[in-house]
Amino acid sequence: VRAVKQLLPGGVTNTCEVQSTRINKADGLAALCKEIGVPMENVWAFGDDANDARMLSEVGWGVRMANHLPGLAGVGNDVTSRTNQEEGIAYYLEEHLLCDDPAG
Repeated sequence: VRAVKQLLPGGVTNTCEVQSTRINKADGLAALCKEIGVPMENVWAFGDDANDARMLSEVGWGVRMANHLPGLAGVGNDVTSRTNQEEGIAYYLEEHLLCDDPAG
């Protein structure tokens, strides 16, 4: 991690994501699910960017992060109460999977 941070002295704001139009997170997740025998409808996924839209739509429970980009509005089933930087996934899982009330 330190080596990567040294390559990015200004932090992640100075990075650029390059993505193929032929590859999608949903496809990778579907291939993994097929390999391990888990139906996509039994999968939860979290995302905050436009490249997460299809994945959040195709899993059983798609969750947008609180700091998701506007392009994800309305995608998936729910939204976290916290951002990525605030450990939003951990809090969401704790609130929804580890709660004492079975109704959530």
